[in-house]
Amino acid sequence: MFLTRIAPDGVVETRRRETRLPVSTEVGLRPFGAAGAEARLINISSNGFMAETKADVGKGSRVWLTLPDGSRASALIIWSKEGRLGGQFSDAIDPLVVFQALGRIASSGANPFLKVAQAPSARSARSPKPSA
Repeated sequence: MFLTRIAPDGVVETRRRETRLPVSTEVGLRPFGAAGAEARLINISSNGFMAETKADVGKGSRVWLTLPDGSRASALIIWSKEGRLGGQFSDAIDPLVVFQALGRIASSGANPFLKVAQAPSARSARSPKPSA
């Protein structure tokens, strides 16, 4: 027995609820319980994204995506093929925030992905005792 769902005439079912907006920026990608990796965000919408990465992230994985504004979004990987993957956000995001952050970064000339040198610890920051 085969079960088939047939759409009524004139009804076309789309896979996405909204258009993805093209973007090209580096983001952080970390599968739950694993080390983080770099990824290139290719497109984004309030419900999902597509990215390229060298990390081995398979369909069904849950990940954290670190967006250019520094916020993190949880997502479920819906598909993964040849270094590209598509994810669905657990909670909708505002893609405009991503583009605003990219605009601020571009206008400041800053690179948000450079590692910041850690401040010295309190112990090493103490000034030496004056000699008598």
